[in-house]
Amino acid sequence: PRESHRVNVRGELVAGVLCLLFGVLWIATASGLPYMGEFAPGSGFLPLWLGVCLVALSGVHVLSCLRRQAPHMPAGHWRKVLAVALGLFVCVAVIEPLGFVVAVGAYLLFLLRVVEKEPWRTSLGVAIGAVGVLFALFHVWLHVPLPKGPWGF
Repeated sequence: PRESHRVNVRGELVAGVLCLLFGVLWIATASGLPYMGEFAPGSGFLPLWLGVCLVALSGVHVLSCLRRQAPHMPAGHWRKVLAVALGLFVCVAVIEPLGFVVAVGAYLLFLLRVVEKEPWRTSLGVAIGAVGVLFALFHVWLHVPLPKGPWGF
């Protein structure tokens, strides 16, 4: 097993406070959008609750840092963080031309198979299932227009 090193608590605290402040700004911005539409949640519903979650999780992280119980980060873990961030960047870049289903499905498959090294069967099953649930939730149930690729989905 690789040797772990202690995470810099001061850096974690600063990052947590910055995320907390960003979450407050996010909530303030989202509160200017309509929360509910006539028959469904409005454009401010999801951003507001994402901001609330960000503030809550950042608050837990800040409290953890103040108690000096920062998590251990395995050596070389930054490679995974970089892979996740770069994969997300690519996903966002190709979501319009390829469509939501293909871009997000490929990103989830990348996360599971390449980053986490899960078996192909598990990776494909989770990626297809998650994209199916997201598509059903947002496109079918909430009638949110999602980017369509050249294949019509």
